Amino acid sequence: MDFSENKLFLVFLAIINFAVGIFSFSYYLTQLNSTHPLLWLFVADCPLYALLFGVNMLLLAGKMKLPLLGFISIIANTKFALWTLFVLLLEPNPAIYALYFVSHFLFLIEVIVLYNQYTIRLKHVLIALIWFLFNDYLDYVVGTHPAFNQQYFLLVAAFSIVSTIILVFVLSILFTKRDTSSTREIKAAGNSPKTPKPTQNKTSWPARARQK
Repeated sequence: MDFSENKLFLVFLAIINFAVGIFSFSYYLTQLNSTHPLLWLFVADCPLYALLFGVNMLLLAGKMKLPLLGFISIIANTKFALWTLFVLLLEPNPAIYALYFVSHFLFLIEVIVLYNQYTIRLKHVLIALIWFLFNDYLDYVVGTHPAFNQQYFLLVAAFSIVSTIILVFVLSILFTKRDTSSTREIKAAGNSPKTPKPTQNKTSWPARARQK
């Protein structure tokens, strides 16, 4: 079953993400109160991107697709879920954070719904890379990162920056919509002696790179 075609499921997933996102802001209230309002966008990462994921679910339910927003959601869910799991594992007694483990694991796997939904182009990759590296800069230079054990500051900062670079490129390749039109033309040609003419379809940046 293709969940991305199930409107009720997409709306349900949107509602869950909106509820979790709004509720999760309570965890950041103290930090938000001590942070300049211009930087609030970069403080409450998980709640913010839970809301964005919900927006993307509603867009899919309405048969609308915004590739840049979708790609940002894919990276954000993956990056911040992995970041949270990594930080929790550094705690002396990670078992007490079982609820956080479960919630962020679900935050991670729900991106499967966005698989093969967008044609991700090079401009999307570059914008996402700049956006998340800027977020890393604010987190670990300006100090907008969530609270965690500061004895692991350099390790966590390195994990975040490296994961940004790797995830942006890997996820752009894994999640971009596959162009199957040429394959269908070749199969349809079947026994025809004529060589099918190449189509002029716009392809994603990973597909163009493989063609070179």
